[in-house]
Amino acid sequence: MTEMIEYTFRSAPSRAERVWAIKDGHLMRRGGDAPLKLSEVTRGAWGDIAYRGTRAAWFELKTPTQQLKLECTDHGASADREQFLALVRAITDELAQQNPAPAIRTDSGSAFTTAIFILSAIGVLIGLTLLFGSLVGSLFSGNPLAAIAGAMGAAACVLLGASYA
Repeated sequence: MTEMIEYTFRSAPSRAERVWAIKDGHLMRRGGDAPLKLSEVTRGAWGDIAYRGTRAAWFELKTPTQQLKLECTDHGASADREQFLALVRAITDELAQQNPAPAIRTDSGSAFTTAIFILSAIGVLIGLTLLFGSLVGSLFSGNPLAAIAGAMGAAACVLLGASYA
């Protein structure tokens, strides 16, 4: 039996500290719900985004019956972030021993991917509207600005469509 190490951090500067530990192949939070059995993890996702001095990182784990999301948002290299990253390392080490099958996504997870898809789709629709409007405008009114709108619409379709592909 290995020594249990506890990891204490806040998920955000305004939230209370939580204490996490890994023991006997289970990830648990003091005072939390049922422990997550790491050998049952079927998939995971890692995300890390920095914006205007704020850094948000998360690690999601899913089993057939549970879903757990560990998060840490701070304003730089804090003790909370160090503890969070140490816990994530310990989890991945334990997964490598107990359950090497699950793939861990590193593309920020499905919610982020879905949001980017929706934004790209909206941009493509706006581009198509501009393109269609410019064709109609140039055919019926001879407006020279219609060509600029058409070029902008075509560029939006190509760039936003290619950004997601």
